[in-house]
Amino acid sequence: MWIALVPIVLMGAGFAAWMFFFKDGVIARAHANWAKAQAEFDANEAAILGKYWNDENRFKPLQSAIGAETIVGATNGYIPKKLGEKVMTGLKEAVTNTITFDMGASFILLTDRNLHFVKFDGSSVIDHQVFSLAAMQSTALVLEDGGQVQKLTFTANGQPQIFHVSGTLSGYPRFEVDESMLKTVMAHDGDRSNPFYRKYAADNAELGEMGDTIDMIVRRKYSKGFIDRMQQKFGLRWPDAFQI
Repeated sequence: MWIALVPIVLMGAGFAAWMFFFKDGVIARAHANWAKAQAEFDANEAAILGKYWNDENRFKPLQSAIGAETIVGATNGYIPKKLGEKVMTGLKEAVTNTITFDMGASFILLTDRNLHFVKFDGSSVIDHQVFSLAAMQSTALVLEDGGQVQKLTFTANGQPQIFHVSGTLSGYPRFEVDESMLKTVMAHDGDRSNPFYRKYAADNAELGEMGDTIDMIVRRKYSKGFIDRMQQKFGLRWPDAFQI
């Protein structure tokens, strides 16, 4: 028993030592790297954003989908299945002994005039819905599961609309679907976890030494733009974590 506890004790001691000796240095370097990337972005914002919006592997498909409108905010989101759709999917999976996963990438894009819902299958648009901001009525943000699910609801053209919105922006419209062999090998009977993932063609190294951090800054610019404008336009309130 004591022998079995030795690795656990050593791991705990190692973590404690890291917290005591190295944590502050790691945090300080992270802040320094972010400040450096922010400075680079501020100095070259137009050129960096140009790479995103003119690159077919990055954001250009988003712009191509909505035409000449200027995107001022963007987030990920999806349309939740209705009860009947869930039941039918469950029955189909039970009969065929299969599990299905939706690997499409969905974005909610905000312009000065419209809210766009655009879904991609990795190469092309498979769903595009447009809602005039002026026509959106009874707009509300409902928080569920302790605020983990943000449900945007409104009425447009007399029809109720529901979208689950993340409040953050991740991924790209262009991707291939690949299978995680580790998850597949480790799967067990009754395992319903998704072994598939999207493999994006874009490479953040193209943005330079601070590519990953600059990527986060770019995405935050548009996700924050989406949240701020929706709050100002409709009086909504996202959780405090999104106000930073």
